[in-house]
Amino acid sequence: MHLAAAAITVLGIGFAVQAYAPDVATYVVVGMLTQAMTYAGIITLSLVVAAVTPPGIRATAFAIVGVAVALVGGLGGAFVTAVAEAAWGVRPAIAVVAPLTCVVAGLVLLTCTRHLRRDITTNGDLR
Repeated sequence: MHLAAAAITVLGIGFAVQAYAPDVATYVVVGMLTQAMTYAGIITLSLVVAAVTPPGIRATAFAIVGVAVALVGGLGGAFVTAVAEAAWGVRPAIAVVAPLTCVVAGLVLLTCTRHLRRDITTNGDLR
């Protein structure tokens, strides 16, 4: 969870750097690093979902994660960014919204780590 929290936080900061990249090379290099952070976060969180979900409903849990990411991150993020874009413009909106939301997501993940061991233990009791 700590790795996922750090990866998602760095992801948002990378988006802000990309918004103000001085040239294409910087944009591409930072983009490669942000994509690495995306996968580092997704892969580690997939392992957590598998660990805390009973085997009988694991497929449903993974489906719910996909829907939540699409609705909250995709739709919610697009709406917040659109509002910020109308107020400040494209670059400032990305430079503010992406890091802020990713830092909040990282903090939420760090807060959830205190429940992880209990959730994994409880999973064994629900089989």
